[in-house]
Amino acid sequence: MIGVGRSTLTLALRLLRREWRSGELRLLLIALCIAVTAGSAVGFFTDRVERALVRQATEFLGADLVLTSAREFQLDLAPEAQQRRLQLSKQLIFPSIVMQGDEMMLSSIKAVDQQYPLKGIPKVSDSLSGTPERLAQPPEPGTAWVEPRLLESLKLKVGDSVEVGNQRLTITKVLLQEPDRGGGLFNLRPRLMMHIDDLAKAEVIQPGSRANYRYLFNGEEAALDTFKQWLSEQMLPGQRLLDIREENPSLGNTLTRAQRYLNLSSLLAVVLAGVAIAMAARRYSERHFDTAALLRCLGQPQKGILQLFALQLLLAGLLAALLGVALGWLAQYGLVTLLAGLMPVSLPGPGIAPALTGFGTGILVLAGYTLPPLLRLSQVSPLRVLRRELDPLPTSAWLVYGCAGTLMVLLLWLHSQDLRLTLIITVGGGLAALLLGLIGWGGLRLLGRFNGPLSWRLALNNLMRRPGAGISQLIAFSLTLAVMALILLVRADLVDSWKRALPDNAPNNFLINIQAEQVPLLERYLNDNRIEYSDIYPMVRGRLSHINGVEAISLHAEESPGGHALRRELNLTFSDTLADDNRIIQGQWWTPQDHGKPRVSIEQELAQELGLKLGDQLRFDFGYRSIDAEIVSTRYLDWGSMRPNFYIIFPPGGLDGLPTNYITSFHLPEERRRELVTLMEQFPTLTLLEVDQLLGNIRVIIAQVSLAVEYVLLFVLAAGFTVLFAALSSSLDERLHEGALIRTLGARSQLIRRMLASEFILLGAMSGLIAALLVEGTRFALYQQLLDLSYRPELLLWLFTPLCGAILVGLAGHLGTRKLVRQTPLRVLREQG
Repeated sequence: MIGVGRSTLTLALRLLRREWRSGELRLLLIALCIAVTAGSAVGFFTDRVERALVRQATEFLGADLVLTSAREFQLDLAPEAQQRRLQLSKQLIFPSIVMQGDEMMLSSIKAVDQQYPLKGIPKVSDSLSGTPERLAQPPEPGTAWVEPRLLESLKLKVGDSVEVGNQRLTITKVLLQEPDRGGGLFNLRPRLMMHIDDLAKAEVIQPGSRANYRYLFNGEEAALDTFKQWLSEQMLPGQRLLDIREENPSLGNTLTRAQRYLNLSSLLAVVLAGVAIAMAARRYSERHFDTAALLRCLGQPQKGILQLFALQLLLAGLLAALLGVALGWLAQYGLVTLLAGLMPVSLPGPGIAPALTGFGTGILVLAGYTLPPLLRLSQVSPLRVLRRELDPLPTSAWLVYGCAGTLMVLLLWLHSQDLRLTLIITVGGGLAALLLGLIGWGGLRLLGRFNGPLSWRLALNNLMRRPGAGISQLIAFSLTLAVMALILLVRADLVDSWKRALPDNAPNNFLINIQAEQVPLLERYLNDNRIEYSDIYPMVRGRLSHINGVEAISLHAEESPGGHALRRELNLTFSDTLADDNRIIQGQWWTPQDHGKPRVSIEQELAQELGLKLGDQLRFDFGYRSIDAEIVSTRYLDWGSMRPNFYIIFPPGGLDGLPTNYITSFHLPEERRRELVTLMEQFPTLTLLEVDQLLGNIRVIIAQVSLAVEYVLLFVLAAGFTVLFAALSSSLDERLHEGALIRTLGARSQLIRRMLASEFILLGAMSGLIAALLVEGTRFALYQQLLDLSYRPELLLWLFTPLCGAILVGLAGHLGTRKLVRQTPLRVLREQG
């Protein structure tokens, strides 16, 4: 056995060298190399971008892990953090009056320790018009950093002193940007940052004070996971661990959509890689049927033939996969270098996981899709030397195809880390392939009934004479064009949705605590001063206490989804119209007949977290009064709109008799910021909340995500062109052979050119039409089930996809068959055997 193994290996190496020189393996290895390059490049780049986005996003929290509590944590966390080599920083955020002489203003005070900042660096300046600088340190004890509006409102400058409680602080910096500023109510008031050591002298924190204690941790992911598990067991009601998607829904939605798009891109690159390798492997096996038959005539057993060709492909595949990983690494590294000046954040170094995944994917896909043709190759009869017929594909080969398909599903899951996305692609792709085959066959039969020029009839005869090859090429072209169009459209719709959700005139200020009698005065003031504002919404504070007669907190633990909403007061409102950034998912919006009746519309995610459905009865407590109401609709909310949004909406009259104030948001450009002082002088009892910093941070993330989405698209398109090339090459030998015979019978080169052009243009146009149908169906499913985007049909898709398909396939076919009309028929027939 050892001797046989060595002889087989020696022969395999000899044949491998010969076939490499002759170019027999070139197509397969190029397809594998490009496939692995595209897949690993997408893997490398998306892995780095995702880690960079997560790292940048954690700056919104100020750390990798944040614990919040309404009171000081009951345990000393420093020993546990030190034991796990975690950095620890403590903050305290609370509202307080800042005074300067007779002037005062309610502000958000942030007291930080000496370890601040753990993540993100604040931007400060020495004056309102000074040069901004990054300063990675906290304010010194006895000093304070304050925001511009606080300076303007109290008529202060750097060097002046303010009072916070009993402590006098000297202003040393203007606080321009705070990366870890959250979106809570405390954080939206004008900020004053001080050192935590000054709190004792200030004496502003007393029993019952409204304060938010924040404990921030940085460290290795494994250490954070174990610490998080230990910390969860120590937490009391009212204490929770923060997540960027929960803390900032607008940013969370952006990150979720971006991550799903990057996963989708990587996943589709793997699918295209598999298709390219499968088609190239089929051509390789077909070109070696005669060689296998000769080996059988010389006494080589079937097992030996299988080992021989499998060894060739394995050795060549290992080299191609390694080269593909190296090229993928260089491609993403070169891209990152080129984008160094454009990326707003530096990317972390490439990890080993994408390299291993890319290499493993290449080898496994190569094995899965080349074994069935090799099994057929090993069973070639010696009579193949005299007769050209082949035995049907053996049962073992179909089993291998089944195993390969299962393996592809597992690989897709590994690449995407999203089971739902994987199932959508695999199940949808399988059904689409079946549908495409039926549509393609029907389309070819229908076109065959139309008479046309001789070149047209010859092109149709070529396609109909090889229905299997024609349909497989049609499916391959359709899938390739569909993937390209899908990635392009999804990218455009994603970026467009981000820009629409956060336009340049997005509201950057909120006004709260508006009383009913102030509403018409405020509307007149805003209109007279041409300030864009959203509707002025009524707001009532209430607690959801019972669900279908059962105490709500007994149904959901605090750490469960939605449990936090049951342990705090919710902002409720009433309205007769549905806001533009709301959409009914289930049920119906109310009619005038519902006004004053106990009805509610609830946000869909909260309804899902609490297990609520249409018809459920909810009880809301307002201290001295309760209201029971029935759920009549669920709504989708666009939390990224920066307009007032509410989990629960009642019809007009549903909250009559309860204490009500109002809220609105408006946009004021940077050059008109001083008008805020005038506004507050006109309405001193209102509370103004500025979100300029929050919007700026979100726009930075969106810019990064948009840029990443743009360039990941290029890798997927490269994988698509690989499939296009492999699909054309799979039937190239037959076309060359038939073309040479036609020329031998007297056909001119011009007729051959027109025939091939007609065939490829027809294939491309039909593939484009089928791809457009596939894209529309896939977009609808992805937008509804995964990306939370509004779907609208793209009419131009039905025009440009067939046109692009005809041009791409026609051009590729022309380039691939040039030697058919350049070389003599005799030479072509000799080369084709």
